[in-house]
Amino acid sequence: MIMKEEIMKTITKTLSALLALMLGTTLLAGCEGKTQTKTVYELPYYSGTNVNEITGEPEYNQNLWRRNSDLLSGADPFILDNTAQDGYYYLYSTGNSNGFSAYRTKNFTTWEGVGQILEGEDGWSAYWAPEVAAEENADGGMTYYLFYSAMPFELAASDGHVMFVATADSPAGPFEMVDFTDEASCGAGNTHASAGDTSYGKFALFDYEAMCEALNEECGTEFTVSDLPSLIDSHPFVTANGEKYIYFSLEDPRGIVGMKMENWYSIDYSTVTLLTRVGYYSLEDYEKEQAGEYVEKNEYELIGAEVNEGPEVIEHDGKFYLTFSVNGFYDASYSVMQSVGDSPLGPFTKLKDDQNGLFLSADLGGNAMASGTGHHSFFTIGDKLYLCYHRHNIVGSIDGGRGICVDELKWVETEGENGEKLDVLYANGPTVTVQPRFDAEAEYTNIAEEGTVSLVSGTPEDGSSAEFLNDGLLSYNVSVDQAFLDEHVKEAVTTTNATYEIVFDGAREIRGFMVYGSKYTDRYFAAVRDIELVAEENGAEKIYYIEELPIDDSCVVYNEDELALGNYVIENIVYGSGVYAEFNAINVKSIRFTVVLPEGQESVGVSEIAVLGKQA
Repeated sequence: MIMKEEIMKTITKTLSALLALMLGTTLLAGCEGKTQTKTVYELPYYSGTNVNEITGEPEYNQNLWRRNSDLLSGADPFILDNTAQDGYYYLYSTGNSNGFSAYRTKNFTTWEGVGQILEGEDGWSAYWAPEVAAEENADGGMTYYLFYSAMPFELAASDGHVMFVATADSPAGPFEMVDFTDEASCGAGNTHASAGDTSYGKFALFDYEAMCEALNEECGTEFTVSDLPSLIDSHPFVTANGEKYIYFSLEDPRGIVGMKMENWYSIDYSTVTLLTRVGYYSLEDYEKEQAGEYVEKNEYELIGAEVNEGPEVIEHDGKFYLTFSVNGFYDASYSVMQSVGDSPLGPFTKLKDDQNGLFLSADLGGNAMASGTGHHSFFTIGDKLYLCYHRHNIVGSIDGGRGICVDELKWVETEGENGEKLDVLYANGPTVTVQPRFDAEAEYTNIAEEGTVSLVSGTPEDGSSAEFLNDGLLSYNVSVDQAFLDEHVKEAVTTTNATYEIVFDGAREIRGFMVYGSKYTDRYFAAVRDIELVAEENGAEKIYYIEELPIDDSCVVYNEDELALGNYVIENIVYGSGVYAEFNAINVKSIRFTVVLPEGQESVGVSEIAVLGKQA
């Protein structure tokens, strides 16, 4: 247990001491048996210690940092990259019971509303999970296709959802529903018969008779035009070679369905394919069990509501990754799982613990600061991949609604079932604390991966390495996927105080420095001390110094029973948290810092470091 008295040291400086440091003090250092005298200067800095009186959260500089809790409310978020057309990313989400609104941003810090993009039909409800596909039209402009599900008033008693598509010539709309009985609306050759005399039949994306026949053959169901399948969470996807596909979540039986599109209005019903079943690693496993064979079940999918929903597909290195949410949006264990196949329609195999199968989660309740992390979309900024998802605003409960979050994704090389090379997704999240900005507008972003890290002093734990500090992987989770995490997402661990150094090839202009703590309570550091930034100014070397960055309450969760007795005992670590300092721009060649091992602990770990440097 780490006591607050050991880690919450308050640094006070008198004016005379401050002036003395700013004027320069001497530092003795041994070098090849000789004593050198170096002049160091105290570096004025801010470390997020000011707290907003209204929100109770630490205040931070939005020019350098970001925080997920300051993004928008909403659920089922989808990000459209429209930067090639107008410089903006657009956010669509569930949030309006009768239609959809949207937001846009250039920097993922400042958002502006674009208003209502689709007006709902009278008496309809449950407008869910909008996604947008865009393509150039015959006139040289862009056409935007909004896919979504809604509940027409005729289906309210059966809780039935129907898929629709609407179009616009702007990502901000207004979108108009496509009428599939009118060639002027859907185009020649794309019309299909409506399902009876209903308010929704002519607008339904699919031909009911054809879809029911295809699903019945594929799933063994008995859907009819009068007993429709309920489909939600549509996902349009375009392969690298330009083929179009769309994916749905089938509500009963639970699973993901995919099919090829001839165009964004017309489905090739011969390709309708069931891709997943809840609890089974593959459809082959499901079929084996139906034949009486024993198969291993995916237990992560059987903790909460048994769903596979919110499908997304990403193509990488010749493979297709079908990702989807499990366990129900109202449950704390709502998470995102990944499966892999050789084609857009599989067959797909869900990945296991040693392959990071559950790649975004709140650690099945083990994360004290986040829950309900699911229903996601992918987007890129430059050559980096990001994940947009929602989580509960109140940890452990859907009652407070859901908020939009964004975190970075990494590809990590591991092994497939037959020992072949396989890249898998790893999420640096869900983050809840202040993180470096990552967007194209940011003047300073994390450049730590461009430096070389070494352990200057201290005793490393067996198998540990300073190189883990800038591998780009934040240390997350103590329950989920431990076989994968133990192998691929490692911390730099020492059994003593540890002094690390990061060195750049040349001087880099930097504004901030961050050290991420361990995910384990018995490895968390007491403080980060003696931070030396070796700068280059006017051709001469100059050393700036920060005495100590103690951890604060945003990084840890204290045991409430002990807290009532006046004891500050750490019960949980806030994953992805750490200490940081920001300061005026300095041209830095290297940074050296010491991580303090708390008294009574056997080891101390550091997950990662971040250096906010000016983009080249």
